Amino acid sequence: MRNGLLKNVFGFAQDTHRKSISDVILDIRRELLAEGKELVLLIEDFATMSGVQQTLLDSIIVTSHGGPEGKQKYAPIRTALAVTDGYM
Repeated sequence: MRNGLLKNVFGFAQDTHRKSISDVILDIRRELLAEGKELVLLIEDFATMSGVQQTLLDSIIVTSHGGPEGKQKYAPIRTALAVTDGYM
C-alpha cells in the first residue's frame, strides 16, 4: 500500500513540475478567475492532514485581490473544514 501512495506522490510532483501545494492551488485559482468561477474546498477531517495543515491554511488565506492597484489576481475561495478530536 505504501508503495502505491509513494507512486502517487511522485506522480503528482512530476505532473506539477515539482510545484508546492500552495503554488498548485494558486494556479488553479488563476485559471478559475479567467473562467469567472470560484474554488470551493471541502476538507472532511483536517486533523488527519498533519503534514500539510499549515500549507493548506496559508493557501486558503491568500486574498483574491493583491498588488498596489488592488486588482483581482485569484478566484475567490470558499472553504469548509471539519476537525475531529486529535492532533491539530
